[in-house]
Amino acid sequence: MRYGLLLLMSLSLMACDMGTTKVVDPSKLPPLSAQERALLIAADAAANGGDMVSAERNYKSAMAQSKGHVEAHLALANVYMHQNQLDKAKEVLVLATEFQPNHVAANHLLGKIAIGENKPAEALNYFTAGLKTNPGHLDLSNGAGIANDTMHKHAAAQVVYLRALQLHPDEDLSMVKTNLAMSYLLDGKAQKAVDLLKKEVKKPGISPVMKHNLALAYGVLGRHTQAKTLLNGEISEEERLQSIKRINDYVAQELLKRRPAVPKPEKPPTATSKPLVKPTVHQE
Repeated sequence: MRYGLLLLMSLSLMACDMGTTKVVDPSKLPPLSAQERALLIAADAAANGGDMVSAERNYKSAMAQSKGHVEAHLALANVYMHQNQLDKAKEVLVLATEFQPNHVAANHLLGKIAIGENKPAEALNYFTAGLKTNPGHLDLSNGAGIANDTMHKHAAAQVVYLRALQLHPDEDLSMVKTNLAMSYLLDGKAQKAVDLLKKEVKKPGISPVMKHNLALAYGVLGRHTQAKTLLNGEISEEERLQSIKRINDYVAQELLKRRPAVPKPEKPPTATSKPLVKPTVHQE
């Protein structure tokens, strides 16, 4: 994912300032009003000049004027995110989705925040909402795959990643392939990870994560010479072996979860056991 992977009182005050929002059809929205445009321009200028107090005030004023546009919401959320004020960013983005529940950028940012908060189910809801508007969106697809993998739903994650690869054959897909390879590893499919990445690592400028994932797949398969040659001493042998053990332990645990429970055999009644059913007595 191209991330480079609630202040309640403030939210209440903001909700009062914004008024009651309602869902709109983005295709039928009129252009931004002159007042909204002017406030956005002023807010952008203030933000670029480092005057965050004025920027925040003007963005909020533009939000208060909005009848469905969310440009000011997104701009203010990005300001908050750059300041690492993720609670505030989330508040603003939630308000944006009250106007446009399936907005691509708003749901992408909300999903990123939820992943950072270790809330994969919440993140998946946001990514899925955005995909309703743009089913082929690469970042949303990558995010949905990560959320599924985090919830141990590896087969579902792989479906999302593979669809993204099919829809974007001409784009840089190294990030999606890296995540798909890890999904294969977590799903006990190390050979698939090797098949996916062995050509990719020959390309210039590959990420260290991709190379390490391929080395990990080689190690899981017992091909340690290839793994060590690929890593070229970038991590210690102890770290490499620990990574392999963690993957193997994880896969073993997942297989145990999938194994159907074996019913315990019923214990035969003993001579002293009471009968389960009272016998019927026939009298003549």
